[in-house]
Amino acid sequence: MENVQKFPPQTLKSPSAWYGQEMAKNTDIWLTYLSSKEVSEHETAAENFQSNGQDLGAMSQEDFPLPLLMAKLEKLRNNLMHGIGFELLRGLPVKQYSQRMAAAIFCGIGAYIGLPRSQNTAGRHCQRKTDL
Repeated sequence: MENVQKFPPQTLKSPSAWYGQEMAKNTDIWLTYLSSKEVSEHETAAENFQSNGQDLGAMSQEDFPLPLLMAKLEKLRNNLMHGIGFELLRGLPVKQYSQRMAAAIFCGIGAYIGLPRSQNTAGRHCQRKTDL
């Protein structure tokens, strides 16, 4: 047991090492609002994607063009990968969308943030979860 550390390690210095109180005071770090033009851009991209009958799991940035949002989503991705590790995106009127429309929008955003990965052993990329 020679390698067991006897004292607590030094304070972790990283953007991903934060306290809730700190984040509550600095919402500009993790909270992103979409403008009405940006919401419209999402909706148009989702409608076009759906009309082509493509598979959500195979969606790419080319399938879901978001020229107005590209820089904002890149900043969001960078914050997830190299910053504090979380983001909240507000402004999408999700309750107004069909499940298919909402799924297309979420997968479209995901195409700018990372790579699709299956959510279960059946290989599904997108699943709906409610009141577990």
